[in-house]
Amino acid sequence: MADLVLHSRALSLYLRIASLVCEEKQVDYRVEALDEKGAGFRAFHPFEKMPVLQHGDVMIYETLAIADYVDRAFKGPSLSPSGPHAHAQMLMWISLTNAYFFPTMMGGIVKPLLLAPMQGEPVDHALVAASVPAFNQQVRLLEKALTEQRYLVGDALSLADLFVLPNLVYASLTDEGQDALRTAPKTQEWMAGLVARPSFAATEQRP
Repeated sequence: MADLVLHSRALSLYLRIASLVCEEKQVDYRVEALDEKGAGFRAFHPFEKMPVLQHGDVMIYETLAIADYVDRAFKGPSLSPSGPHAHAQMLMWISLTNAYFFPTMMGGIVKPLLLAPMQGEPVDHALVAASVPAFNQQVRLLEKALTEQRYLVGDALSLADLFVLPNLVYASLTDEGQDALRTAPKTQEWMAGLVARPSFAATEQRP
């Protein structure tokens, strides 16, 4: 049994990011599903956020810290560029994902259009309409970067790609996502290449 454990609810975008990192590093791990937050989970994370990594006596929360730990602690392909400029670019994309892409793509597009109907809730069309301009701007930013290079940071896969990917994949399942991507061929090509990697299929999440 794997001694690296990701504690999280089963359907979590950030769990998928952490799992993608483990898959790309070829690390043996398992997911312990926690579908309900509560006082017990505060032993893992003071603000009850998921996922949390457990590796023996080591407990780490926040997905960037988890991803960095897995990349540094285990052998396998490096997912962090060594040069200071490239490393800063990687952190820049991850910061953009956490601060802007996730709130817009997941909070403003995916949740109201896809998750709300699944849960029997009405679609918040005003929220979607308000989110579309920011979403389009974010896709344009990705397209500009990917026109100049194969991945978000140069010509090698990095943590930056793995943080952005799930957000955009889920957003692409909506009409608004398809509209935004229609004018972003390099972003579509980048996304298709990453979706075709074994790590993506291995981390597919089902209810």
